[in-house]
Amino acid sequence: MNHFCFLIGLSFLSLHAALVDKFPADIEFLVTDLKYSAEKGVKICEIQQGTLSMFNGTKFFDPDDTSIQSGFLNLLEKYRLKGWTVLGFINDMMLRTLMTKSPFWSTQYSNGSLFNDPELLYLGRKPVFDPSDISNYHGLLYISPQLVHSYKALDQALPGLLVIDRASFPCWVDKYKMTRLFSLDPVLANFKPKWGLYGKKYTPQLASTIIKDLGGEMFVIKPRGAFLGYGVIVVAKSELDSTLKYILSNSNELKKNPDLSYSYWTKDSFDSFIVEEFVNSDILNVPHLENKPYQPTMRIACVCVHDKGEFNVHFLGAYWKMPEFALNEPGSLTQKHKDLCEPPFYLQVDPITLDKVYSELKIALPILHKNMLITRNDD
Repeated sequence: MNHFCFLIGLSFLSLHAALVDKFPADIEFLVTDLKYSAEKGVKICEIQQGTLSMFNGTKFFDPDDTSIQSGFLNLLEKYRLKGWTVLGFINDMMLRTLMTKSPFWSTQYSNGSLFNDPELLYLGRKPVFDPSDISNYHGLLYISPQLVHSYKALDQALPGLLVIDRASFPCWVDKYKMTRLFSLDPVLANFKPKWGLYGKKYTPQLASTIIKDLGGEMFVIKPRGAFLGYGVIVVAKSELDSTLKYILSNSNELKKNPDLSYSYWTKDSFDSFIVEEFVNSDILNVPHLENKPYQPTMRIACVCVHDKGEFNVHFLGAYWKMPEFALNEPGSLTQKHKDLCEPPFYLQVDPITLDKVYSELKIALPILHKNMLITRNDD
């Protein structure tokens, strides 16, 4: 443990030294899916942009709860900058509504109206004297990366606007680009399950290679570009070879499979895929689901901010997500270990556990954000 703390200390010293006067200011609205156990602590499974989430977990407990959405907007409003967005880019209806009502946001319904706004063009063309200082910018831009053909050209045309989620844009549709960021720092790597990238071509040796690389008794197979859990399969070591042979065959049988965990693989366009070791959370008995035991995943919404050479993480909220089946019910490993993201399969996180998770993420997320900035694509 002392060695681990020493590594953490070194990592933060190098983090501060590297960031001062080097990287531009940056704001990332992120959702983190993770496993947590008292024995192993936090293991981060997925990181994605907050605009892709609809925060159904908080809505399940209170349909009027806007803590995550309002927390995000309140944080941005502290900078006293006007923002522009296209509403169709944001999945969560509550966040759309709050942005529409906010005096700090101009909400547009088309790309054309966004970039023809006279105030956006006026403020966006104003110079920024210190790009590392958020207060030097003149406005915020929150748009889909699909609208941006060249970030370098966007910077040249509208240097006065700080683009939210800019550093994570390269990871928008590729889980590998986000996952590999964990390998750039020895401390951060401890927060990620063991993983590997493998070519999407079946061979009789593929399963044995994965087992040798990752170890363990269970694995999570992930396509690089899918959302909503499509293509994600949890499989035992004994069934890894047959599962890989099936999903990489592109057979008619696979195409007709009604389960998108499998049939999605016929649509996947990447030439490789990710496999992770499966890591457990501590089992939870869910009161409103007959107190059955579930293998949960925690979802956390947060904002990572880099401003004037310093990183800060602002946590907005969290909840547990459950699989479709309890551990004591009949079903496949995927059905009992992959969260469903649908009511009533949610549970609130107890405050003691949440504090422990937040404490670990305060170490991990600034390092991850730094790595995003280091590898940021300006093309």
